[in-house]
Amino acid sequence: MKPLAIVGIDPGTTCAYAIVDFEGRVLSYYSGKELGLAGVIAAVISQCSPMIVATDKAKVPGFVEEFSRKVGAVICFPDEDLKKEDKRVVVKEYCERKGIVIHTDAHEQDSIAAGLIAFNKYKEWMEKARMFLQTNGLVGREFDFFQLALKSELRFGLVKELLMKPSVERMVVREAIVSNKITQKDFTKLYERFLGVVEDKERIDRVLRVTRQELGRVTKENSLLARKPLKFQEKLDQLLSFKERRLRVQQQEIEKLMTVNKELREKIDELYQFIGDAGKHMVVKKMNSLGQKEFSERGQVLGFCERDVVFVANAAVHSEEVLRWFAQKNITIVTLHAIPENVKRMLNALKISAEDVVSENEYFCLVAKESLQRKGIDEGKLFGLILEYQEARKMGWE
Repeated sequence: MKPLAIVGIDPGTTCAYAIVDFEGRVLSYYSGKELGLAGVIAAVISQCSPMIVATDKAKVPGFVEEFSRKVGAVICFPDEDLKKEDKRVVVKEYCERKGIVIHTDAHEQDSIAAGLIAFNKYKEWMEKARMFLQTNGLVGREFDFFQLALKSELRFGLVKELLMKPSVERMVVREAIVSNKITQKDFTKLYERFLGVVEDKERIDRVLRVTRQELGRVTKENSLLARKPLKFQEKLDQLLSFKERRLRVQQQEIEKLMTVNKELREKIDELYQFIGDAGKHMVVKKMNSLGQKEFSERGQVLGFCERDVVFVANAAVHSEEVLRWFAQKNITIVTLHAIPENVKRMLNALKISAEDVVSENEYFCLVAKESLQRKGIDEGKLFGLILEYQEARKMGWE
């Protein structure tokens, strides 16, 4: 298994990264001009499992935020920008402890210092985590444990429950914490809908409880009335007739509520299944067409943002204004049908087969990762490809 690690990054025209493992050892470092996000991600994940990404800037650079979002790492940053002398001392002290000499340029030194300072910050926490793993039978689950504990900031005991007690609810929470396949905004919308369904179910359960209590009370009343003297028979018959009608109406209402309850349970199961499958496939937003009306209506729910991947049922129906907006946001579309030439010119568009669409609902699709990989796209390289494509297109225009 690849080592769990902290990645120090110094972005810029000359970009540098350094990998520090959870024992505080510098495993590797590198710098290069025009070293892009896709290149850094590919290099890092080939050597380790990044848990923390560190920077020497108090205001986290966008490059570091994007790296964190792509690989699912927690960001570590100082309260104020690290001073050049402080960074030099950190690296020097590390070399003296290890009895080694590290030859670096200024960018590599900054990335190494950021990684080592982050390690020092988390050192005590990591030692406590290792002790908890050993005393709670979780040795061998380090990757899952550290990933959940770092991203959720939950107590170790709650993290253990998420790992060891596989209820449906815990699986949903765990998937929400660790999955980078659905954005936080998308998951929040899905989870809000899930909570609404749960609230409806609880409301129906309360109504059923009250109705059953009322049914029991009425049954008891009927039992008492049956013991009354015969001279009250006429009044009793009228009362029983009223109660029976009332019971029939209540029974019908119970049956309706039970039907609604069943439908809500089915919707909850479908939502659980969809969220559970999201970890195995790529989640993409869904549109029926690229028309202006469809874009306006769907945009209110999906909140299209830069570098999204969108499944389009019929790309032949499109608006030039929507195409321009998608192009500006570097949005990639995938579709099952032939892609019009003007759409190809303006957007990064891929044609996939029906078998590649694993599951879908009203607003989202699950697309097999392998289908995009066959097109030369994976989660680490997708946005690098988009940028290269648009750069080539821009040169063609010039």
